[in-house]
Amino acid sequence: SPSQPSNWYSLGPVPLGLYAPPGEVVTVRLSTDVPGASVRVGELHDELDGLDDVTTWERAPLTYRTFAVTARELEVGSPLGGTLYLDLPESDVTAGVIDVEVSGAVRQPLWVSGRTTPAEWLTARTLPAPQAILELPGKVRLSVRTSSLRAEDDPAAIMTYWGGFYDSH
Repeated sequence: SPSQPSNWYSLGPVPLGLYAPPGEVVTVRLSTDVPGASVRVGELHDELDGLDDVTTWERAPLTYRTFAVTARELEVGSPLGGTLYLDLPESDVTAGVIDVEVSGAVRQPLWVSGRTTPAEWLTARTLPAPQAILELPGKVRLSVRTSSLRAEDDPAAIMTYWGGFYDSH
């Protein structure tokens, strides 16, 4: 059962470094109650469900699912699969550590600026999930095909570019 300490964020969606396979049930266990929290499976691409004039969909109108955390253990999943996030509420967040244990998911490459060492990335980039997450906390989070990052020794240059793009807009 992969687990990921999520004490390195305080608010918002925390990528767990795990991927839910399409159509599979994943069990998430939290070490403490977190009122108002949710678990998200998948990325926040544009939401198309509000387009009333569409008669034929080329893809699903929503590419993620969100599950309210109503107990310390819950089952989540999506027909499309995707990155697992623990989305923490903006108020009443505990200052302590929230241990998260997950079963049924696949380990995913996760690079976070200022947190992931080069040695950790060289191992992470070989993980089996089809998507990887690259992040500059508070600025940019990219979901990238893992296969396109397997030869990337250090994502810092990629994220420096996207951080500059963010800063200029």
